[in-house]
Amino acid sequence: YEAPTSALDGDFELENLKGNSRFSICFQSNVEGTDEDDAFSVGFNIRFHDPPRTLEDGESGPDGERASKLVEKAAKIHQDWDTLQDHFDFLRNREAMHQEMNDEILSRLAKWTYIEAFLVVGMAMGQVMYWKKFFEKRRYL
Repeated sequence: YEAPTSALDGDFELENLKGNSRFSICFQSNVEGTDEDDAFSVGFNIRFHDPPRTLEDGESGPDGERASKLVEKAAKIHQDWDTLQDHFDFLRNREAMHQEMNDEILSRLAKWTYIEAFLVVGMAMGQVMYWKKFFEKRRYL
């Protein structure tokens, strides 16, 4: 289930789940300072993991036990990989938000720096003109 970004809440149904399925939930908080009531949005991601494969009923023995352990370890690695991907997605989104904010701040800073430079150059030219008139000798015939 994925809600539209403008939605405040949503309902979802879980269908066709196997009885021994595992799931993991990843929550993320997007705190924004523009909300009036100190409200913030919380995003979440639910991952459903199928149960690991098992051996056929007739197969057993040391190779079967070793294969079962390998399958369980592979399922654990896959689950950890999915969790890591969720965390990196959150970090990527957070970095994009901060990069956008940083770009906006730098553009404002550049704008004000140019305005300040033009004012300083204008004042310097005004001072030069003032001192030029001040020291100018008037000659009368």
